[in-house]
Amino acid sequence: MTTVAVVGGGIIGLSLALELRRGGAEVTLLDRSEPGQQASVAAGGLLAPQLEATEPGPFLDACLRSRAMYPRWVAQLEAETGERASYLESGILHAAFDEAELHAAEAWGAWQQAVGLRAPLLSAAEARALCPTLSPKILGALHLPDDHQVDPQRLVPLLVQCCQKAGVTLLRAEARGIAERAGRAIGVDVIGARVTADQVVVAAGPWSGLLEGAPVGPALAAPVRGQLIELRPETPIGPQVLGCPSVYVIPREDGRVLAGSTKEHVGFDTTPQAYNTEALLAAARRVCPALEGAPVQRTWAALRPWARDAMPVLGPGPLEGLWLSTAHFRNGILLAPLSARLMSDAILTGAQDPLLRRFRYERLCS
Repeated sequence: MTTVAVVGGGIIGLSLALELRRGGAEVTLLDRSEPGQQASVAAGGLLAPQLEATEPGPFLDACLRSRAMYPRWVAQLEAETGERASYLESGILHAAFDEAELHAAEAWGAWQQAVGLRAPLLSAAEARALCPTLSPKILGALHLPDDHQVDPQRLVPLLVQCCQKAGVTLLRAEARGIAERAGRAIGVDVIGARVTADQVVVAAGPWSGLLEGAPVGPALAAPVRGQLIELRPETPIGPQVLGCPSVYVIPREDGRVLAGSTKEHVGFDTTPQAYNTEALLAAARRVCPALEGAPVQRTWAALRPWARDAMPVLGPGPLEGLWLSTAHFRNGILLAPLSARLMSDAILTGAQDPLLRRFRYERLCS
């Protein structure tokens, strides 16, 4: 039986650990805190490859493949736990407030439709017919009906439960470095001990570069702070996710509304900033005036791992037996099922999907 040590207990590490265990491996997942308690549960949970995409290419291909996996993946997690992940096929309305934004949305939708994606540009009347709480000041909106959402605060605990039921060893320990012998990774050094393994996966998000022996410097996984706010309007604003160039607004099933997110290169500082709260609140109310007067329930910030080309780092590392799965940035929730499948297949069978070769760390080493 292959033994695998996975460093990092976020959604990427949890998903991979579960996939590896289902594939027959003996898996130990190491995290310095409780699994899933960092950026994963703090995320907005958008499953939105089209909203994030700026052009066709391997990154969009990966995001679309993972989005297509989500319904079945979530259904299996829910069946195994008897709980809901709050996966919603909500669609997204990206609003334009002036002619420049409208032309940009039209061009954005045009190239997406040219590659076979649904992305019609709606008039203001058509968009407001779908979501009456949209601002009456919009000139139109790009409709992305196939972009969806999930609630990470519900999804991640389901993954933890499934890992436990499957027999993944969840070890609360701070990994210090990769244990190496004769150019091969043989485990992970933790405080006062060593976890031995045939294969080692670094999936520690922005902390991946702090692991001694892991070839993950700032170019491969730098921390980027993202801040969100949560509001509680008196009445629901509608099922669709709403957005404009400066904010996205995510309605949850229970009436909560999230607004985010910022992109700040501030190191490992997770302190929410008042100016961010004010800016997000103003932008959210602009796109959805029904949020005027809704109290701010809380505000928080988390760190996302970012590579300089804004694509994930996946695949084998420079040592035999060492693997990397990090730098998913704003798409860690979305890419979790695909990353887990591709990495598990490569680790257990040696089969490397062509996408893995596009995301290898060597591309960033020059």
